[in-house]
Amino acid sequence: MSQFQIGDIVETIDDVIKGRVNAINGKDITIISDDGFPLVYEPHELVLMANDIRVSNFDIARIKKEKEIPKRKKIYHC
Repeated sequence: MSQFQIGDIVETIDDVIKGRVNAINGKDITIISDDGFPLVYEPHELVLMANDIRVSNFDIARIKKEKEIPKRKKIYHC
């Protein structure tokens, strides 16, 4: 049985091609690329991508605060 299912988002190993699995026929997996082209690959040529990467606004705000550059303090000379 294939590790891929119809609807999975995949990327190719040797090319910069990303798409969605459209059909599985034996060892041939047909994907529809992000450009809309049907392409056929074997399972060892594809990598399954995560379908549901979610980041909350809280996470974004926390990371922005960590990366924020502190303002320089003004030093007054007498």
